[in-house]
Amino acid sequence: MTGLQALKRELPTTALQVAISAIGFLIALAINTALADRSEKDTYKSLLDSVRTEAKMNDDIRSSSFEKYYKNGLVLREFTLLSTSQSLANPIFVKYASASDFRALNNYVLNLSLANAYRRISENVYLTDRNNRSLRDTITSEWERVLSASSTAIGSVEALED
Repeated sequence: MTGLQALKRELPTTALQVAISAIGFLIALAINTALADRSEKDTYKSLLDSVRTEAKMNDDIRSSSFEKYYKNGLVLREFTLLSTSQSLANPIFVKYASASDFRALNNYVLNLSLANAYRRISENVYLTDRNNRSLRDTITSEWERVLSASSTAIGSVEALED
């Protein structure tokens, strides 16, 4: 009987310790979740900052290189899309980006990639078939349309908010 009496005496204390441990575990879990969420948001903001910085750099390339020289058929600098591509491949970035952010980034990558492709095509024609005026005019007119869309896309990415 002494074992049963000891059990009766220890049961409330043990139950209380289990309850306190469970509450402590839940509090620790909540704190870890909050810290992880904050850390993820900080990561998202850092990635978004790098994307906006890249867009600013691409705007400088657009105005100092593409806009000045595309009609001549030879543009030496390409747009850079590395930060944006890496951010879009990051699950944390994807988790926090809005649908409108995705549309803006998709439009940005699409148009700047196409502008880079026209740059390479135009360079090839410039170096190998410079006298084919009809082909050069076709490339230039399409390239102009893409550069206009690129300018709008760059502005949209630069304006993305946290």
